[in-house]
Amino acid sequence: MAEFCDLDWSRDCLWHLRPLLEAGIPVLNYAGDADYICNWAGNKAALLQLEWNGQAAFRYSPCCACATAIPYPGTII
Repeated sequence: MAEFCDLDWSRDCLWHLRPLLEAGIPVLNYAGDADYICNWAGNKAALLQLEWNGQAAFRYSPCCACATAIPYPGTII
């Protein structure tokens, strides 16, 4: 079991996002508000700093409400 847990740790994957975003491919970055390692605030900060051709528009776009099949409201940033 210890070997399995060694594989489950956070890794930087932002370098994967730039070419996708610049190609116009929609990307969903999901992080739960109770996630300890990949929390939403850290994800938001990292995405706001990501340099790509749509960065300015993304940084100044408003957050949008989102809904799921379960009654637990969220926000799209």
